[in-house]
Amino acid sequence: MPSHFRDVDPRELRVPPSRRSGADPFKLQRQIARFGASSAGMPPLVVYEATDGVLVIYNGLTRATRIAKLAPGTLVRVQVIGRLRRAYGPDPKIGRPVTMIPATQREALAVLAELCEMSPDVRLGQLLAHLGFLGEDQTGRSLWDIDDEQLLAVIYHHRAELAARQPDSANQTPGVTTNVKGAS
Repeated sequence: MPSHFRDVDPRELRVPPSRRSGADPFKLQRQIARFGASSAGMPPLVVYEATDGVLVIYNGLTRATRIAKLAPGTLVRVQVIGRLRRAYGPDPKIGRPVTMIPATQREALAVLAELCEMSPDVRLGQLLAHLGFLGEDQTGRSLWDIDDEQLLAVIYHHRAELAARQPDSANQTPGVTTNVKGAS
C-alpha cells in the first residue's frame, strides 16, 4: 500500500498498543510550553490504518495529544503508511467523549444497584475499588482512564461472577446453613 495523506481530528486517532497510558506527560508539557496550540509547521503524524478503518498512531502521539487538548476540533495532517491486520476501534482514543451518554450512565447505575443488593456486606467504596481493580485487570487501564462501555462490561462481568456464587434459593431453606464436608 503506497502511503497517502489525510487531514483528521486527532481526538479520533487510537493510541498505539505500546503507549496505552498515552503521551509522556513531561514531553507533552515541554511541547505545550514550546508550541502551545499551534500546529503551524508541525510534521505529519505517521499512522497505520486498521481493518475497521480507524487510524493508529505510529509516530506523533505527543503532538496529536497536544493539539487534541489545546485546539479541539483542529484537523492535523497524517501520513498513512500501511494497513494493520486487525480492528482497533475499541482501543483507546486520544480524545474521549467528555460525558457518558445518558443511557449508558443509567444502565451502569442500575447494574451497580444490583451489585449492592447482591453483596450487602460490601460498602459502596469497597465495591468501586474492586471494580477499579477488575477493570484494570480486564482492560489494562485504571478506573480513571477506562472507557464507559468497558466499565459497563466489567460491571456486568462482576455481576455474573456474583450470581454464579449465590446459593440456589430454591434449594435453600431460610435460616438453615449447610455444613461443608469435613468442616467442624
